[in-house]
Amino acid sequence: MAADRMTRRTLLRHMAATGAGVAMAPLLTHAGRLPVLAQQPGGFLYAAQEVDPVSLDPHNRSNFSSFQAFEHIYESLVAYDKSMNIIPSLAQSWTTPDPTTYVFALRRNVRFHDGSELVADDVKYSLDRVLDPKTASAWGSILRPFVDRVEVVDRSTVRLRLTKPYPPLLGWFAYRRGSGIAKAGSAEKMNFNVQANGTGPFALKEYLPESHILFTKHKGYWDSSLPYLDGFMMKVLVQEDTRVAGLVTRTLDYAFLSPEGAERLKGAAHVNVMRSLRAFVTMLRTNPSRRPWSDVRVRQALALGIDRKAIIEKAAGGAGVLSGFIPTGYGDWYTPADKIPWRHDPERARRLLAEAGFPQGFRTTIKASPQYPEFISSAVVIADNLKQIGIDAQIQQMEWGQFVRDTGAAGGSNYDLAITAFVFRHDPDGYFRFYYHSKDPNNPGYLNPKVDDLMDKAVTTVDRRERKRLYTEMERILADEVPYMPLYTSHKVEAVQRRVKGYTPMFSDSREFFKETWIERG
Repeated sequence: MAADRMTRRTLLRHMAATGAGVAMAPLLTHAGRLPVLAQQPGGFLYAAQEVDPVSLDPHNRSNFSSFQAFEHIYESLVAYDKSMNIIPSLAQSWTTPDPTTYVFALRRNVRFHDGSELVADDVKYSLDRVLDPKTASAWGSILRPFVDRVEVVDRSTVRLRLTKPYPPLLGWFAYRRGSGIAKAGSAEKMNFNVQANGTGPFALKEYLPESHILFTKHKGYWDSSLPYLDGFMMKVLVQEDTRVAGLVTRTLDYAFLSPEGAERLKGAAHVNVMRSLRAFVTMLRTNPSRRPWSDVRVRQALALGIDRKAIIEKAAGGAGVLSGFIPTGYGDWYTPADKIPWRHDPERARRLLAEAGFPQGFRTTIKASPQYPEFISSAVVIADNLKQIGIDAQIQQMEWGQFVRDTGAAGGSNYDLAITAFVFRHDPDGYFRFYYHSKDPNNPGYLNPKVDDLMDKAVTTVDRRERKRLYTEMERILADEVPYMPLYTSHKVEAVQRRVKGYTPMFSDSREFFKETWIERG
């Protein structure tokens, strides 16, 4: 691509041609977004955080609850707008002299929360840290094969040299899971688990694990019109009953809820409930490294034995849509659910089990965490389905941290079946590489050289239509071999007090638009 400055128009042309970022169409379905009136600066907001962040390290934390905290503190070179298009952020513009070089011109007069100025050394420090294997960043491992080096051109210019074309690069930055820019040397001077120094619209005032995260307005923010709030607190409220009660009594201004929780607010006229589609794919994971799940016929029988529509109705309260491996609604990348060749067919499932040597079925376990109640209720429906084809599936409930350890590489992939979810990813590659590439440490044992080859080609292919074709072909193979089984893409339910204005739900589940939220007073 010609080395021209990326205005909004040229940027969108570039994204359409190369597939950079997500480039989604507007995705709000029936969110009921509040009208934007004349903003009133000031005020303080109380929000609920469903799961404790655990750590605020912007570079090595892979859990979504950490991101939900540090997304207000740290920014990256680019960002997503409300329609999930990529726009400038700390980089005001960039050029691509050739397919393996990106040159970013930094925005001037950007200040960290400690008052120091953002310079190119800060960008290099942050990227070098996330790329360093010692940092143990899951998100850095995505980028590491493609980045040769990060160079400081001058105080306000950074150059990335790639080893090969990497169309998802801009999306990786906008994603901010690993790409947040911290002050050079800060990780060595402070405890990144509970302290922070970013450039975002809000500064960290206090983080008390399992209790709350307190943010204050960054008065030196580079966009002088934002944020409107003086600050906000995110209270760690794991129990939905507590979140509902807080909304009813007006001690909470914002909370994420289940459909059942939202039903309990019907009589609360002072609360506005917003519903939208979210990039949250609930997944049933098999363990291909463990018998009998190493037999593809058993995994195929599983897929035929499960009624996904019943899971949506009974376990998700109807708040979801059928999904493939890429969540429904993810731009035009996803495969429509009616193209995924899974039908509820218990008779055929029993025949496949008999062919695999299990005419009487077998016993297995399903691991899930009550931290996400819909996972447990999904497991109940699945266990009932599997019983009808001769599989006795016992549900094992465990604390979320133990679940993550047991089902991850560090725990030796210690599970038969497990229910989890894939949240928003910066690129279609993010829904595949971690779980199905034979060389990724997170892969529990699914090996298919054809899938490896398709994945490696797709991630470096510049032509967007060809990338989409490769991912569609990969999905067909995965749907046939069923290493994981996508169940549904969720609807998101968020509730805010009616005095809270300007908040925008995001398909990515980000809450970053607290920076444009304000409190109606008077």
